[in-house]
Amino acid sequence: MSKSITTTTAKELGLSGVKKSLIVVQPTIPIRDALEVMSRNGITSLPIYSHSSTQITSIVNLFDILIHLVKGSETATFDQEEFVKLAEPLENVLGLDGDMESYRVFKSYDTDDLIDTLQAFASGTHRSLVVDNKDVSPPWLLTQTDILRYVYQHPESLQALGIDVTKSIAELQVLSPSLNANSVVTASPDELAVNVYKKMGDLKVAGVPIVNENKEIISDLSIEDLPSADLTKPNNLALPCLKFLEELGKSKSLTVAKDITLNDLLKSLLTQRSHRAWIVSPENTLDGVVSMSDIISYICRQHQT
Repeated sequence: MSKSITTTTAKELGLSGVKKSLIVVQPTIPIRDALEVMSRNGITSLPIYSHSSTQITSIVNLFDILIHLVKGSETATFDQEEFVKLAEPLENVLGLDGDMESYRVFKSYDTDDLIDTLQAFASGTHRSLVVDNKDVSPPWLLTQTDILRYVYQHPESLQALGIDVTKSIAELQVLSPSLNANSVVTASPDELAVNVYKKMGDLKVAGVPIVNENKEIISDLSIEDLPSADLTKPNNLALPCLKFLEELGKSKSLTVAKDITLNDLLKSLLTQRSHRAWIVSPENTLDGVVSMSDIISYICRQHQT
């Protein structure tokens, strides 16, 4: 009988040695330098050493840094004096509250079953530090995307939990009944990007759809857009969010119907490198959202039953 994804180990995913080597920085590195390291290496998060050892104690991502930079700002445009925060040590970002990524460093051994990691992912954690049980190979980061790519390529790992990937997400009840269009935070095309990101930080959401007066989705603004933005030039954030996305060259958002199969949803998320899909009605109006966290939460519920 095939193993379920929840009883599979990180080692069995076959990613050790395939994933990029971890780039880890000291807590005292200036935020500006940390952003340059992330841009140069094409990464969106940075593990941080402790002050006294080479033990990784925290992980900071671009969204954490952005919220730190704009926190307390009352203006839409910023001059260099207002952004002296770029010269602050990266550890200052850790002053954010405990719900932010920086405080959520989930660690596991590569021989542990994945269920605990999946439960952490279902709660909103995006990355897990995987440590070699025999301390031979270097640690590496496991992501939500890694998990969903594996189950897409190995549907038997879901079938072992009674999940039929050919059924629609509505039939499988992937989403909670409370998740509907009324529960989705939205933005208008004219809202400034900085204000939308502030709203995302306050409400702890990773993406918002940009809708017109008819509630039709035009685009979306998300954490995943940040690698294309230069946070060392904060005036980029003073643009209306739709213009901001146009400057980044972002294409149309991923939208799906409620009757999409789980298999097709996984394929769309992976091929379009998106962490969420906006659910739309036949008239293209917003009807909800389904994220990678939602799918992993559903997998965890099936494991429990």
